[in-house]
Amino acid sequence: MKVYALRTTLAVAAFLSFAPVGALARGRDADVRAGERRRQLMRALSGSSYRAFYRAIEELTVTGQMDGAAWRATVDGLWKQMDAMPRWEREHIHLSSRLVDALGAEGANPKGIVKILKTKARNAEVYAGFVAALGRHGSASRDVVSFLRDEVAHGNLPATTTMRIRVVLAKLGFKSAKNTQAILSALRSQEEEDRELKGEVARTMVLIRPGDWVSDELLKAMIDSLDEQNTSMAIALGLLGKRARPAVKKLKELNDDAHRRGSACEVAFTLALAQLDPRGRDAGLRRLFRQMASYWGRPIIVVCMDNTFVLVDEGMSKHLAGMLSDRGVQGDAQFILANAGLQARAAVPEALRFVVGTVDDEGRAGAAALLAYIADYSRLPQLQAALRQVRAPRVRRSLESAIESIRDLKSPTSDE
Repeated sequence: MKVYALRTTLAVAAFLSFAPVGALARGRDADVRAGERRRQLMRALSGSSYRAFYRAIEELTVTGQMDGAAWRATVDGLWKQMDAMPRWEREHIHLSSRLVDALGAEGANPKGIVKILKTKARNAEVYAGFVAALGRHGSASRDVVSFLRDEVAHGNLPATTTMRIRVVLAKLGFKSAKNTQAILSALRSQEEEDRELKGEVARTMVLIRPGDWVSDELLKAMIDSLDEQNTSMAIALGLLGKRARPAVKKLKELNDDAHRRGSACEVAFTLALAQLDPRGRDAGLRRLFRQMASYWGRPIIVVCMDNTFVLVDEGMSKHLAGMLSDRGVQGDAQFILANAGLQARAAVPEALRFVVGTVDDEGRAGAAALLAYIADYSRLPQLQAALRQVRAPRVRRSLESAIESIRDLKSPTSDE
């Protein structure tokens, strides 16, 4: 394997480090820029651009700025986005995991969510999304728990929505043998008609994030329910980390089978295993990437990649960033990181180091384009400093596009 040494100048090293000279002045400038950016993001929440709206909620959420004002603007912006959709699309919309993260952020208003739910939130899918937002927020107030209990008892809801509420109640600490048993029964059922409920348990866990609230009994049922179709359960187990290591053997079997069959489900299984078995992470990712090209362009990849971004934490981001300079796998690493978006922002320093290097213009252009997805606004000065170091035209175009995309909340453009 050919290894390339990236040579950087002292000037490049300086912009990637923290220098004390002029720190107070730069601090004031940074505060001004942050304030301007905040106002820009708030405007985007009420604007008509789909790309700007979703980039704004993502940035506000991951940078801890989703406070009460931003949350209210997000809800109003969501209704505005839905009103602009054709009726058939509006009636079948579902709230993405990133939107649930925003609606359930620390600054969310649980009572406001309950008020929305009491109107059935316009359609069943949006209702289910706001239920998940309650679970993501984690507020166990009496009013919230009482409302959800009443919805289970008297809500006349679809079975999948009722199951979602049950899982949210479990996270909120609602101690009920009946509620716990309903979840366990869905996971343990071998009946084909219960497969949808089993999948709903897994999807809800991913949306609200499994944690200490998952009992040992529930964890065992989750592992036992793993199969080749339920990639959401693999993701949920990956999120549980060390506690879910007993799932490694079964996940490896499912992953090997998916690899042999050329199933795009291999993506979710591999990323989950990479969290549960760090020592096998590099080999597992490289095996996936050898087959990844066959999955591109197939509609099923969209389904199989759904919510996998939650597994791309800081450690995974840095590992993938280390692959950006490897010509054999760099395109696939870029794909996983781009899909993760700002969740993968820990990959930015390594991506920048590669971009300002002197070898592999094609790979560096791809890494520069990747920055549009994984770098937040606070990184703009570093990207602009990098641009002054880059000479290759193709790399410059990609980096210029990334800077413009981040700065103006625009969709990235390709230099192809």
